[in-house]
Amino acid sequence: MINRSKKLKVNLIITLGASAISLTSFLYLTYSWFVFPRVSSINAMEIKTESNVQCTLKYFTKNYTTLGTPSGYYGPSSFIDPADHVTVDDYQTQFLPISQDPYLNSSETVVTTAQFPGLRFTYALEVLGDFSDDKELFLAMTNFVSPPSATLYDATTLNPITMAAATNIYATAIDGNGDVSTAANNFVTSTNSPDLFVTTASSGPCDILLATDTLSSPENPMDISVFLFTVEFSNDPATYYDYSSSVNGIDYYQHDVEGSSNVYKNLSFALTELTIRVS
Repeated sequence: MINRSKKLKVNLIITLGASAISLTSFLYLTYSWFVFPRVSSINAMEIKTESNVQCTLKYFTKNYTTLGTPSGYYGPSSFIDPADHVTVDDYQTQFLPISQDPYLNSSETVVTTAQFPGLRFTYALEVLGDFSDDKELFLAMTNFVSPPSATLYDATTLNPITMAAATNIYATAIDGNGDVSTAANNFVTSTNSPDLFVTTASSGPCDILLATDTLSSPENPMDISVFLFTVEFSNDPATYYDYSSSVNGIDYYQHDVEGSSNVYKNLSFALTELTIRVS
């Protein structure tokens, strides 16, 4: 039988000859503008399946170092002192089970706040497997919700503005039996990781491939794949807006690299489903 986490619904989906472990309500993030707290919550999770796969979510301890609170950390391209750039020196001590998160509350939810664009949160999803032959793993983003603003519209598209337009997602897969610390540090410090979340939609479902890896046939200890993923409130000037006009209670804004992130105040983004496919 599938072992269902107390806080997580786990479904087994059959798709084109491959099994898929659906991590529903895996991650929920709520963003508001940098003058106000930007809140993100992530549900505690550890999943085991009957197919010799075990998934464990871990949080990056540096998520909370920027302001001494659960506030996120600045990416390597941010305009801060290079001496303050975040690095991974020891994966084992810097990525800890979500159950040990110091901000885990009685509802098994981690609440974090951030005050500026450019702040990000990184997590690791460890997938442990023991198979008689090699298995391909695929991590995909399969659903999200980003409610549109009721009063703020893009002056060019005439569509309501959403937080999804200012959300970046980066991901990679690394060998959990190799030099995990170096590989994780390369990901965290990379300045050229592609933004994998590029969409004009305000909600899912979707099927955005984030990363792939191979679980090798019998190893001792069992082979481990580590999926690292980062969610960032973008500070790209291309996401900035400036006021244009108002008509019938609707405020229209146009993209302006000299504008600001004000339009994202009180908007939210929820990554509601990640899926691991095994084939």
